[in-house]
Amino acid sequence: MVAAYARPDSMALDVGASDGYQDHPTCLKPVVGRIVGVDPSPGVLVNERVDERIRSTLKDFVPTRPQSFDLEIVSA
Repeated sequence: MVAAYARPDSMALDVGASDGYQDHPTCLKPVVGRIVGVDPSPGVLVNERVDERIRSTLKDFVPTRPQSFDLEIVSA
């Protein structure tokens, strides 16, 4: 379903990216241009499944990033 709407220049936000134990970013990489992972835990800094790693809460992150994302993934 994501592939039907995503483009090679799409940006995805992975909320709760953690240390990368989830495999959904691997499935998204072929259909989106960039995946930004945000998580308050220090594990996000070693997450190799995302293109950009941000250690922050979503509340603090959103005001610092004026650009929009085409897709949001919420990891639990």
